[in-house]
Amino acid sequence: MKTKLNSSNMQLLLFVFLAWDPARLVLANIQEDEAKNNITIFTRILDRLLDGYDNRLTNMLIFNYPLV
Repeated sequence: MKTKLNSSNMQLLLFVFLAWDPARLVLANIQEDEAKNNITIFTRILDRLLDGYDNRLTNMLIFNYPLV
């Protein structure tokens, strides 16, 4: 059974095709932004942990070894 594409079906089809790509790009940008935010947060946490470790290690090396 064949169906003919009348003008309303053509308009709907055209609208779907024209609206699909921008909507897909917006969703992709949101996901990329979330990934960037997660990486930034992880980097900040790791940087602070390593700074604290460096400070403790420096203090341990300075105060635990006698100077000759």
